[in-house]
Amino acid sequence: AVQFGKESPLYLFGNLVNLIGRSFKEKDMSVLRSYLPYNVADGNNHRCMVVGLNQGNEVVYDPTVMLTFFVRKIIDQIYESGYKHYFDSILLSYPHTFLDLQKDQLRKVANYTGLMHVDLISDTLAACLYSGVFNNPNSDTIIVVDCGVLTFDVSLVSRKQDTYEVIASEGFNNIGGDSFTNVLLLMALQKLDKQYESLEVHEMYALRELVEAAKIEMSKSKGDGRISFGGHTITLSYDEFEKKCYTLIDLCCNEVKKILDACSSNNMNPTSLVLAGRAIQLPFFQRAI
Repeated sequence: AVQFGKESPLYLFGNLVNLIGRSFKEKDMSVLRSYLPYNVADGNNHRCMVVGLNQGNEVVYDPTVMLTFFVRKIIDQIYESGYKHYFDSILLSYPHTFLDLQKDQLRKVANYTGLMHVDLISDTLAACLYSGVFNNPNSDTIIVVDCGVLTFDVSLVSRKQDTYEVIASEGFNNIGGDSFTNVLLLMALQKLDKQYESLEVHEMYALRELVEAAKIEMSKSKGDGRISFGGHTITLSYDEFEKKCYTLIDLCCNEVKKILDACSSNNMNPTSLVLAGRAIQLPFFQRAI
């Protein structure tokens, strides 16, 4: 994916998961295609196919097969790191918006890698498990806020003894951590007095990596960020970054309010809050939530 992305950012497989098991004729596909960073083609049985670049030529890829490459690479890295024990099982998490057909394709992703046993879990429950909130006997009504790279989800989870149920979910499929990176990227381009389109592909990639690193550092320090690019060193203002993210944060907070309304309508009182995803580490984002 990175290799294709360096050749042309328009073909980067950043949002591949959204396409597996999807039909080209689904009503919301036109909206989804409008913000995907690559082209989508109509395949057999109207299945969505991804158009990528291979040595400068356009090639059509099955999204399920492409995801298999990612999972296989992770498995290979585990063994290359010195892990000695053979394993044949995998646990994958999926967005709450996934339909049964998409879950079925996710199982195939794991099976195609040669693994025999596959378990699926929703991103919402995965965040709860990772946070340890289920270990607290007093946590019976949990709100999970998850800001991934490309999505923002808020869910209301009810816990009764050893059973868990997602009561309500809200969010966006086109807002996530990358949205905040894009804000900082535009700030950097303005400071550098450059247009994104005027940069070479390798320069685009390098600048975005620098901006992403600056965002992470600003999350930790709550201070300004500095990057050096093209012989120039610029300072990115933390306060300005916060102001320019106001609209994004307002949209996300409105989704949280919907979940709070769902609490009221179900006569539930939230006892725990779980925050997941790298973007949620931005202090001003956390404060707003």
